[in-house]
Amino acid sequence: MNKIHVQIINPDGIYLEEDAEIVNVFTSSGMLGILFGHMPLVAPIVTSPLEIINGKKKQLFAVSEGFLKVRPNEVIILISQIEEAHSIDRDKLLKSIENDEDIIAHSDDDDAIKKAKLNLIKNKNRLNVSNRLKD
Repeated sequence: MNKIHVQIINPDGIYLEEDAEIVNVFTSSGMLGILFGHMPLVAPIVTSPLEIINGKKKQLFAVSEGFLKVRPNEVIILISQIEEAHSIDRDKLLKSIENDEDIIAHSDDDDAIKKAKLNLIKNKNRLNVSNRLKD
């Protein structure tokens, strides 16, 4: 099987660069499975899981907003935040989710509520990605 070159760039620089058979990513239009030879495309990425598959090796990440550029032999992912599933601290994450929910339920500060809602979306995505490790 031909492989597609994958480059993931976050604010710190190149996060990952390797060849893969399949890249599964969620855009604002839904999930895309990208293989070598995919038609050119530019799309916004939403907070979601990102999966890179190369043979039996599967890498799973929690990602936040960004952009995807696809060419037939290359995928470039520009992402604001990325975290590998294995590095997610579930205990800390669950406390953070509880804190976000508490702020949303009890705060009178609109800015704090808005920030907590955004954090909650990201944290629930991280929890979802962490839970997928058990599958």
